[in-house]
Amino acid sequence: MVFTPDIMLPEQFLSAFRVAGPEGRLMLAVLKDGVDCYRKYASAQDPAGRQMFADVREWLNSADRTSPFAFENICDAFEISPAWVRRQLLAWRRRDRHTPPRRAAIAAPPRGVRRRAAIAVPPCRMRAGR
Repeated sequence: MVFTPDIMLPEQFLSAFRVAGPEGRLMLAVLKDGVDCYRKYASAQDPAGRQMFADVREWLNSADRTSPFAFENICDAFEISPAWVRRQLLAWRRRDRHTPPRRAAIAAPPRGVRRRAAIAVPPCRMRAGR
């Protein structure tokens, strides 16, 4: 028996959640950018890179829900546990701290893990225009 991975378009992924359309795509892009920035700057040695990592880590660890793009709000919208995302990023950092960054893939938590979510705009994109 051969197993092949299921391929899912972004529209198919978003249709399973309460946020779909342009808003859902934007929220997913913000989450993906936050994860990408975390991975990209985790091993930064220069002051600007270290500051970017500190900013994205602060965004990921914040419990502030005042922004629709707060980390925990985005996770809620996609029914992803913020604690699960944080644990996965921390485990990645401990395991692959010196591995060159790749584009992050957002995967669903394993079965049996309660999904919850919320997100705020990660600082990586806000500073990229400087």
